[in-house]
Amino acid sequence: MRNDSSSSVVFDTLEHRVLLSAVPTDPAYPVVELDTTYGSIFLELYTDTAPATVDNFLGYVNRGDYDGTFFHRAVIDSIPGVNDPVPGSTSSDFIIQGGAFRYDANGTSFLTPQQFPPNGLRGYTAVTTQDPVVNEFSRSNLRWTVAMAKLGDDPNSATDQFFFNLNDNSANLDNQNGGFTVFACIIAGQDVVEEMVSQRVFNVDNGLFSDLIFTESFVAPPATTEIRAQDLITINSARQVYTPEGGLTPERPAPIGGAAGSANGLVLGYASVGGGTVVIEQTGADTFSITDAGLAAESPTNANQVVAWFDSNAPLSGGGGGTRLFAATGAGLVMLSPDGQGDYDALNLSTTTGGETIASSMTRFVGIGGTVFIAGLSSDGDMLLYAGTTTTSNGATTLNWTFANLSTQDLETRGLTTPAFVGSLSSYVTPWGGLNIAGLDADGDIHTVWTSNAFNFWTTNNLSDITGAPVLTGGLSPYLTSWGGINLAGADQSGDLTTTWWVPGGEWSTFNLTASLDGPQLQASTTTTYVTSWNGLNIVGLDTEGEVIVYWWAPGQTSWTASALGAAIASDTPPTGAITGISAPGGRTSVVGINNMDEVVRYTWAPGDTWRFENLSDIAQFG
Repeated sequence: MRNDSSSSVVFDTLEHRVLLSAVPTDPAYPVVELDTTYGSIFLELYTDTAPATVDNFLGYVNRGDYDGTFFHRAVIDSIPGVNDPVPGSTSSDFIIQGGAFRYDANGTSFLTPQQFPPNGLRGYTAVTTQDPVVNEFSRSNLRWTVAMAKLGDDPNSATDQFFFNLNDNSANLDNQNGGFTVFACIIAGQDVVEEMVSQRVFNVDNGLFSDLIFTESFVAPPATTEIRAQDLITINSARQVYTPEGGLTPERPAPIGGAAGSANGLVLGYASVGGGTVVIEQTGADTFSITDAGLAAESPTNANQVVAWFDSNAPLSGGGGGTRLFAATGAGLVMLSPDGQGDYDALNLSTTTGGETIASSMTRFVGIGGTVFIAGLSSDGDMLLYAGTTTTSNGATTLNWTFANLSTQDLETRGLTTPAFVGSLSSYVTPWGGLNIAGLDADGDIHTVWTSNAFNFWTTNNLSDITGAPVLTGGLSPYLTSWGGINLAGADQSGDLTTTWWVPGGEWSTFNLTASLDGPQLQASTTTTYVTSWNGLNIVGLDTEGEVIVYWWAPGQTSWTASALGAAIASDTPPTGAITGISAPGGRTSVVGINNMDEVVRYTWAPGDTWRFENLSDIAQFG
């Protein structure tokens, strides 16, 4: 089916359908995005039934061979102005084919029939082909499937050309030339293909380009003097946006972003090895779902870090739940929100606000008034801040976003220098409305960039100088108490867990919990904190043997306690590296991390329950 004519078959009406998710139906299927003149088309690739054909196709994709190619053949009937179908009538739209040629003003000239000027289309170059691939016909050529084109009477001749089935073509294509190998399916972007189908087709040369499809910019002969590049429907780029190997695998060393949903719900977000924005969301008492939210929004993210937030003001306008994911990407800060129909919507906050790109150390916090803040560092080390404020008008609730470069707008204008933070940032909000972004410098000193209701600008302080805190390594884990106490926890140079704390009316003090309890030392960069709904204080980290240790205190106790979670739970695969602590309003606590098999795991406990271990990567349902 390189350019042989199709047989005369009557097909069902081509109904309009738009899918809103590019998530594959099986996590074992790779996904490729074709960015075309009319938008993106997402293909899931059938590695189970056509493995050699998928490898062949990905070879062209990964080398960039399809970039700049145009769709050179369209066998369709709905040609506006030429053969307009009556609405609701039977359509015989057949296929759209591409993958073979690029427009090239200096390339091979097209031969043209009399209605086209001589050499009207300046030229083309052909894609360099790989060796032909063996025919792997298995799946039927149904509507929205993608198959390889090949030479007549040679089943094993497919190379670079592929086509979209615009109808159920199985009666024809399944039964000739060994059957045409279906290796993919269009899972999103059907509306883009339908836009292509609405364009015009002309016979340019009575040969290769006898069914050439054009954009609306094309001026038909005899008025035209040439065919321009913009007249052709082009694949701007083809790229793999989901891989089975890395699509759901967490990218280290960025921590899992966690948030408590309603009651005892849990929302987790992380950047995958493949750059996806993966969300694990609790759907029931013991059930979870997992998906790539960027693909679900048809907006692959290429994220380097993800934080999660549960918006208690949800649903926003347009429906959807309260889950919000924020992905730091090279193209800006992207917010992903449920769309109310089982998928996600994407909003690039950097584009919306004119803001800069967060390159590292992203942190999320919520002010007393409900404003959500996303802070992080630019590639130059500037402190960047996005703020989302909920507003309601005529019953519609929306988040309105602003952006500020705190370094240039507030600190430098007051003669202050942004601290040279290393590693992750943390954040906390005081009971009196103070907003604090904190972290360590290379010397292990604690620095904050902060503001309060007392003034309308941000400033910075070295808290180690003020508090006398010891030199810390690996990161800072703050937590606040209901009585106004500020606590800054971390591991010192020897691995001892220390807290530098203050309560209203008192002085800053430092307490070495490891020495006081003769407890285990902790690995740098693994500590996390959470405060329960009954004011229980918890500091969690990994000891030198990789055991999960909880230093905890609850009202009514006279001293802190250190407990090893693994001692209470047998046969687990504990996390390694950074961990995240989360406490839900209903009382359930979660300690989440990534184990040595790159799976997301958690320890969880609630009042009246015992600690238990769960491998969320195993039990979460994909989709």
